Amino acid sequence: TTTGNVGIDLGSTGTASVGINVTNNMIRTSGTSTNYGLTIQLNSNNNRIENNTIMTSGSAATNHGVFLFQGAAGTMAGNLVTGNTIMTNGTSGSNGIRLIGVVGSQIVTNTTIANNTIVTRGNSTGLGNIGIMLAINVINTVVSGNVINTSGTDFNVGIQLFTAAKSSNIVNNVIRTSGNGTGNVGINVSGLL
Repeated sequence: TTTGNVGIDLGSTGTASVGINVTNNMIRTSGTSTNYGLTIQLNSNNNRIENNTIMTSGSAATNHGVFLFQGAAGTMAGNLVTGNTIMTNGTSGSNGIRLIGVVGSQIVTNTTIANNTIVTRGNSTGLGNIGIMLAINVINTVVSGNVINTSGTDFNVGIQLFTAAKSSNIVNNVIRTSGNGTGNVGINVSGLL
């Protein structure tokens, strides 16, 4: 079994990826848990992720389609994720698209997530499956025109915004959440991650 598989990885080596177009690809990752279709990290700006089919799956939890993570001091800005079909599957805690900075000076800003089709699935209780997550120090994000379907057991959410995600514009999305348990929500705003 394997964990931490990544299909395409921009910026994780410490050198920022700037102005990269990732277009019209089929990306598949699988393993046990913590599998990523595509990651953008560490000051990587103005990248375009467009018209890809991204599938991540695992026999355990936390499999993510697209993951933007600013894990060191600095700013990640101006990235576009549009027109993709993103599917995640595992036990729980999988996100179609996940944006996160870190408390302090690690910021993800001016990201546009538009016109994607996102399906997240899981079959276990605990962490729910989320279509789009905007977490700590995520600022000025536009989430528009996406079709999101989440399913699992409990706490499946179409769009999750934490209060540290500021100045978000959520418009014209179609969201369907379902589960065998409780707490399935279209758009949820809650406290710090």
